[in-house]
Amino acid sequence: ISLHDALPSSKVTPGEYYVVAYKSGYLSPLSTLPEDALQHPTKEDHQLIASMLPRISVQAGLPASIEVRLERGASISGTVLFDDGSPASGLPVQVLVRRKNGQKETWSSLRSMPFNMMADVSTDDLGHYRLTGLEPREYIVEVVLQLQNMQFSFTPGEAGGGTAVNDVAKLSFYSGGVARKKDAKPLKVQANDEHSGEDITIPLAKLHTVIGELTAAHDGHSLNQGDVKLLDPDDKSELESTKLDRVDNKFHFLFVPEGNYILRVGSAADVTYEDKSNPPGWIPPVNEIVHTIRTYGTLDLPLTIHDDMPSLVVSVPDKNASQTAAGSQ
Repeated sequence: ISLHDALPSSKVTPGEYYVVAYKSGYLSPLSTLPEDALQHPTKEDHQLIASMLPRISVQAGLPASIEVRLERGASISGTVLFDDGSPASGLPVQVLVRRKNGQKETWSSLRSMPFNMMADVSTDDLGHYRLTGLEPREYIVEVVLQLQNMQFSFTPGEAGGGTAVNDVAKLSFYSGGVARKKDAKPLKVQANDEHSGEDITIPLAKLHTVIGELTAAHDGHSLNQGDVKLLDPDDKSELESTKLDRVDNKFHFLFVPEGNYILRVGSAADVTYEDKSNPPGWIPPVNEIVHTIRTYGTLDLPLTIHDDMPSLVVSVPDKNASQTAAGSQ
């Protein structure tokens, strides 16, 4: 890629610059750096960046040119299907890489990394996907099954309107068709690899609904506010999360794979709600004001899911009480 006279024509202030070029399907030079390396670079980060990127000197009134060489990256492709054989279309797909998080290694998204120019990828109408521009390294593929609620608003006689999108349910599946990162099957790609056949099946028949309510341990009355999460029992990583629904005062998990979990309850409270109308055309049309009457303690409850659970009751302790309690179905 030749950038002849590009910098002076853009009226760049004279000085020394690094040049970053990118193109779909080709390697981005800084995609392997963690986010903090550019936002808050250390001395070592500065040295690493300097070794990766070409530099150009811009002088007032003089043309500047530079040639940048890009290398084609590897690719991973496959098909995402539901367990009845139908294609899972329109689902976001991405790759995850191993990164150090303190003393531990975790699988994290490339999308959040600076200068990773991979376009957003979703499965097509046949469930196919293709991820390109990948560095030679080890990856796992993540596909996200999500259900969204979209609200539209408009005012008669006025142009335009408002749109709000909220996730109702969101669940990831990984290489090998598993629902937990730790169980995924990593794959290693080499330079210029065209790795195909990385197929993922989403087991709808083994996804269950978990609906329940939170009650106060001291008298059994239903609570109307609380955060509820499903955690991996081994590493305590969060798998799904939701809140009590204001309509029925219950929590709803719509896509839960079979297995063992820890159900974690936090921010449980007795509250009252006050609705304040927003101006016409706003989304949402009503602003919710919450008045807290009483707050409760936290809770970790072991939970095994092998079927739908439509009426789970979780007893939440008072503050400063034990953090382990029993639930009943």
